[in-house]
Amino acid sequence: MTTRIAVEWQVLLDEDGWDGEVTLPPLASTRPARSHRAFVEIGGLLCLLLALAGYALWNTGRVSAAHSAAVSYYAAASADRLALHRGQIVTSEHLRIRALGADVAVVAALAEELDALYVETFAAVGVPPIHGTGAPDGRLSVLVQGTDGIKWDSARGQVTLPSPALLSAPGGWKESDLLRQSWVIALMDQAVYEAGIVHDVPAGWQPMLGGLRLWLLWQAGGPLAESREEIVRWRYGAAGTAVPGDSLTSICQTFSVWHLSPLDYSVPLACGPADRSGLPLSKAPDTLAGLGLPEAVWSNESEQDQPSGQSSSADRSVALALLIDYAAERYGVETLPALLAGLARYDSWETLIPAVYGVSAEALEAGWQAWLAAEYGP
Repeated sequence: MTTRIAVEWQVLLDEDGWDGEVTLPPLASTRPARSHRAFVEIGGLLCLLLALAGYALWNTGRVSAAHSAAVSYYAAASADRLALHRGQIVTSEHLRIRALGADVAVVAALAEELDALYVETFAAVGVPPIHGTGAPDGRLSVLVQGTDGIKWDSARGQVTLPSPALLSAPGGWKESDLLRQSWVIALMDQAVYEAGIVHDVPAGWQPMLGGLRLWLLWQAGGPLAESREEIVRWRYGAAGTAVPGDSLTSICQTFSVWHLSPLDYSVPLACGPADRSGLPLSKAPDTLAGLGLPEAVWSNESEQDQPSGQSSSADRSVALALLIDYAAERYGVETLPALLAGLARYDSWETLIPAVYGVSAEALEAGWQAWLAAEYGP
């Protein structure tokens, strides 16, 4: 397709032809105006750049200060967390105790007492304190951490105790009291278990170990021993005496700190909601015959066919603990290993007591009854 463009030509034949044309004035020069505008623009740009640079410098200083403060804060927090989680080892003659954070100071202040309790408890039942045998330094390893239950791992040679800082205790006890009580619980259970094995306690005399466990718990003192006198007075009060609901609640709360109840120590106090209003108790035995030991083993007969009239373990554990307490006070705690060893050799109180204490069963029974009346009588 062809595009046609119309072009008009005007031809002037001579110079006179220009006379009718409009003559434009010469253009004025614009250089001065452009130069001034350029300087203004450049100056404004420089001012803007200077302002931006100043703001950048100021903001950098502010951010640096904030950053430095943040770095300092997080460094301090990290140091605190590191100190909190860094385990430290506290050693005594027989123990190597690892603790964390705030527990370290509690362990350090209590280490020698924990060591003494360890030695005394096992010596009392005639078991040597050799649990650190095989460890690099010959010490029993104790780990204090977390809120889990107490555990004695004989295979690993390690005892785990809950952190006293994390235990929820209603009685307002110090952390040292809580740690000591945890250690006592671990010691009592292990000492009684090993005593039963070392002395080969036969089945008929097994309830003696329950009384021994309760006696050791009471002897060591601490939060779980505070209710001893109340419990004994209830057990040796008139038949049908009711435990006050408030007292029972307090005892149950104390035992619950370590996930225990009085029934775990064969003390017939139940900690259910229905029992908080008062629990009637039968009177604990105060004669050797009433203890019903040694028990006969009726492996092939039903429970209905077994002899009646004997006290259950829960009924007599308090009585057995008090019998052991009286004998230890009257004849010396050093006679306790002989008593435990005699359980495998003798099958009656009439033969056991003369062999261990050098007195008749009747004489020991009379002394025990008089002691009960003096200590816990009305």
